[in-house]
Amino acid sequence: MMEELNRQFQVQALNVNVYETKEALGQQAALDAAAFIREAIKKCGTARLLFSAANSQLDMVSSLAAISDLDWNCVEVFHVDEYVRLPTSHSARFGDLLKRIVVDRM
Repeated sequence: MMEELNRQFQVQALNVNVYETKEALGQQAALDAAAFIREAIKKCGTARLLFSAANSQLDMVSSLAAISDLDWNCVEVFHVDEYVRLPTSHSARFGDLLKRIVVDRM
């Protein structure tokens, strides 16, 4: 993963990492998120994740779902937005997307 890290710098207290591809960024973001999830499970017995409907996060969500050593039985996943008036049968619903790329992999 780190071989795709293009550059690093800091802006005040914020560490910034720039990656060669969105896939590499998504993979690293998933690894970082997994560390927080593990810590939440360790401290609280559960972790709650909130996702927004955005194509920009699909690489991270897909990479996160592929991390096999997370205790997904202790994770609750919510999505915080959906398309207005989109029929529940429509394939573009974000809830269905999360089901396909996260829940169905478990």
